[in-house]
Amino acid sequence: MTRPALAPSLALVVALASAACGPTDPSSGADSLAAGGEDPASLPGSVFPDYWVTVTAAAPVCVDGASGSVTLAGTVTSSVAPQPTTVWASVDGGAMAAIDVVAPAAFTRSGDLFVAPYAVPVSLYNGAHAVTLCFAQPSVDGEPAQQVCADPVRVTVACDTCGPPEFFGDLVSNPSLCRGEGAARVPIHLRGDFGPEARLAIVGPNGFRHDAAMRRAGQSCNYQYVWSPAPGMTSGEYLFIATGNGVSARATASLACR
Repeated sequence: MTRPALAPSLALVVALASAACGPTDPSSGADSLAAGGEDPASLPGSVFPDYWVTVTAAAPVCVDGASGSVTLAGTVTSSVAPQPTTVWASVDGGAMAAIDVVAPAAFTRSGDLFVAPYAVPVSLYNGAHAVTLCFAQPSVDGEPAQQVCADPVRVTVACDTCGPPEFFGDLVSNPSLCRGEGAARVPIHLRGDFGPEARLAIVGPNGFRHDAAMRRAGQSCNYQYVWSPAPGMTSGEYLFIATGNGVSARATASLACR
């Protein structure tokens, strides 16, 4: 999508925000807080030297262990009588989405200009992001349309609250897995931030290897997989390896299935 050019007199404050937050899964990109208005790329108006914005990013507020909400705030300044101004956002170069509207009543006169504050929350996954805000004011009563995009604001979200990755439960507390009557079932529990799922590898004697996916339990830090060893499997030490999202965990356990 082609974005409108920057105004020659664009005023911009760029904030680099980072946080490691306490416990609390949005889609990557801007929240759809408000609809309406035209995509800035479709507006026919010119970019005015006296139409500009300021932008600052507040520290992220964690929503859960994988994402946070960042409030972008500032002012919109216009040289013409204020009209409803649509705020658009793009995250990491993605498609623009209308996220808010600055009402005409929000503008106050300052000399020959009209100034209005705004504040919009944007939901982001953990990591470094570039968020671009655009503002579009339509043509009304003969006044030309106005539009401007700020330079991208760099924001870092770090809301990993899961703690160190590790196996827990029966896998590490039971010195001899799979003893007893009936079908062999070995519950495997894992915690950490491995992303939507963790990749599990089980390595054992005589070249044995079993690979599986461990699904995340909702928005928690826990993952589970129930392994059903085949009858007659070789007893001995087995190595359990979980990987995902740039982290890993290892554990060993003795298997004694009948």
